[in-house]
Amino acid sequence: MARRDDAITVEVHCVALSVDGIARASRPARPARLDVLLARGTGAHAGKWTLPGVALRADESLEDAARRALRQGDGVVGLEGVVLEQLATFSEVDSHAASRVLTVAWIALARREPNAPADDASPVRATAWHAATKPPTLSGDAARIVAAARERLADDVRRRATGFELLPARFTLWQLQQVHQAALARAVDKRNFRKRALAAGVLDETDAREEGVAHRAARLYAFNRKRYEKLRARGIDLDL
Repeated sequence: MARRDDAITVEVHCVALSVDGIARASRPARPARLDVLLARGTGAHAGKWTLPGVALRADESLEDAARRALRQGDGVVGLEGVVLEQLATFSEVDSHAASRVLTVAWIALARREPNAPADDASPVRATAWHAATKPPTLSGDAARIVAAARERLADDVRRRATGFELLPARFTLWQLQQVHQAALARAVDKRNFRKRALAAGVLDETDAREEGVAHRAARLYAFNRKRYEKLRARGIDLDL
């Protein structure tokens, strides 16, 4: 074991999650994919990818540090105003070889435009989106943190409004289903899912339909946050 001093560093890392390829067509070229935002490692971690992270400053909160991690550095996508939720603290003694580090991980939910291309092939970006289920080689305890974030997301999309945070303001039921399938990493029954989604009481049917599609245009829906908050206040979870 490497020699350690008595200093303890608190680092704040962000697991930014998004869904790539929320197709409008009922038969997309490939399923929607849950992505995680990774940063290129430097120094001892060169050649590997890691999570955007910063050392906590004495004059900032953990959430402020998390938001700073998402907006600083060359090539960072510039994620601001995203939904943030604290995930867990990782405090294994040997997580870093040279010093003792406590890592406070946060989940950040980011919306992306339907059918937006992935950017993980770029060789010059300091950060890029990668498939969360099969990320590249990660440094430190980043792989454990990503796995924990995926487990949290899979649980939350069924009971909470988490899935709606990954969708555009107006969406089809098929897009909602794709977000759930990406989060769960498995297919769900179309008929049963739509039945549960409509019965949840948090969707408003709009007068609009999707545009620019060859098939019959599907109805667009909107998430009713006020109605959802009332259900939560009564202790009622979603069943999606």
